[in-house]
Amino acid sequence: MHVFRVASEWRQTFSRDIVIDMVCYRRHGHNELDEPSLTQPLTYAEIAKHRTVLEIHTQQLIERGLIDTQQVRAVSQAILEEFEVDYSGADAHQPSPHEWLASNWQGYAISSLCNDRPYNLTGVPLETLEAIGTSLTRIPAGFTAHPKVVELMKQRRERLRKGKVDMATAELLAIGALMLPLKPDDSFGRIRRADDGDRSLADTVDALPPHALTPYVNHPTVDVRLSGQDSERGTFNHRHAVLYDQTTARPYTPLNNMNLGPQAHLQVCNSSLSEAAVLGFEYGYSLESDLSLVIWEAQFGDFANVAQHIIDNFIVSGESKWNQKSALVLLLPHGFDGQGPEHSSARLERFLQLFDDDADLIPGTGPLPTWPLHVSSLVFGHDASALVFRHDPSARLLLCSPAARGVLSGRRGRCGIMAVGLRVGVCVCCMPVFCACACRQ
Repeated sequence: MHVFRVASEWRQTFSRDIVIDMVCYRRHGHNELDEPSLTQPLTYAEIAKHRTVLEIHTQQLIERGLIDTQQVRAVSQAILEEFEVDYSGADAHQPSPHEWLASNWQGYAISSLCNDRPYNLTGVPLETLEAIGTSLTRIPAGFTAHPKVVELMKQRRERLRKGKVDMATAELLAIGALMLPLKPDDSFGRIRRADDGDRSLADTVDALPPHALTPYVNHPTVDVRLSGQDSERGTFNHRHAVLYDQTTARPYTPLNNMNLGPQAHLQVCNSSLSEAAVLGFEYGYSLESDLSLVIWEAQFGDFANVAQHIIDNFIVSGESKWNQKSALVLLLPHGFDGQGPEHSSARLERFLQLFDDDADLIPGTGPLPTWPLHVSSLVFGHDASALVFRHDPSARLLLCSPAARGVLSGRRGRCGIMAVGLRVGVCVCCMPVFCACACRQ
C-alpha cells in the first residue's frame, strides 16, 4: 500500500506516469476450497518451503536489533484481536457512502442522496435557446468551413427560426444550456396558453412527483465531455460539434465560443475502435470530475459489445461492490434499422436486465402505483407486448414487472387492457418502436 500511495502522489505532483514493477506469487489457492498443488505440485512444493514475507521481514528487524521476539508477539496478538472485533461486528455494520467516496463527484452528489440537490425542470427560456442557436450556427470570419458544413449551418438557422429542429441540433442546444449558468427569476419558465393565460411550466406538468414541483433554483455551469467514434462530426455527418478549417485543419468548437457570459467547456474527442479501453477511461473520468456531464458514444449500439465487461464489472455493479456511483452516460444509437450484424441493435434487453434490482418495484416510483389507467395495447412481434397507458395529462410506455403484470391483468376488464407485457417498469426502446407507440397512441 505504501508503494501505491507513493506512486499516486508522484503522479498527482509531477503529472507524469509511473510504473510499479510488482513481483509476487499466490501462497494459497484461489479460495478456501481450492488446492493448487493438484495441478502444480512442484511449484507449490517450493512455495511451501519458502518463508512468508512477514517471517523474513521480522527476522531482519530482530537481527538489526530494532525489535525483539516479545514485541513481535505483542504486536501480532493486538492485530489479531482487532481483526476479531471487526469481524464479529461486520454483520451489523451499515456502511456510509463517505467511507467509500473516492471522487469529487461522489462527495457532492451522493452525500445528499438526492434529497437536497437542485431539481429543476429541464426547460430554459426561449431567448436562451435562440441565443445558443445563433452561436451554434455562427462560422467565424476568416474560417474556411467545408461547403457542406456551410449549407448545414444555413439549414439549422432556418429551422431554428421556424422553431423546428432536428435531433442533432436539439442535442447541441441542450449541451449549450448546460454550459451556461441557470439563474431563474420570477418570470422564468412561464409559458402562455390560450385558455388560461400565463402559467408556470411546473403548473402544466401535473404528473410529475411532488418534489419536482419546486421553484427553480440557481445551478452552476456544467462542463461536458463527449468521446466516441466520429463523435465530432457524428457517425452520419449530422452533429458537427467541432468544425475544421479546410485550408489549415484548425478545429473550431462553436459551443465553446457562445459569448453569452460565463460558460463551461465542451470537449468532444474522436476515439479509436478500442471500446473497452475508452469506456474504462471515461468511467474513471466521470468519477473524478466535480460537476461534469461525461458521455461515451458507441458508433453503433452494438459496439458496446466490446466494452461489455466494463459495463458489467464497473458501471452496473460498482455500487454493489464498492459503493461507487458514476454519472457516466452511454449513448448507444440505432435500433433495428436493417444494417446487418453489429450495426442493428443496442441489445436493450441486456440493460433492462442489468438495472432490474427489484422486479416488484418500478424505478423512481416506489411501490407499484395504483393510478387510474387508460390503456391500449401494442405488440411488436416475438410475443413482446408493451403497454401505453395515460395518467392525465402525460403519456408513458410501460414494460412492466411481474408484480405489475399481476395487478394490471386483474384490471383488464375495467381498463380495456388487451395484453400485459413482462419487463421492468421503465421505458427503454429504440426510435422506430417509440414512433410506432406515438402513432398508435
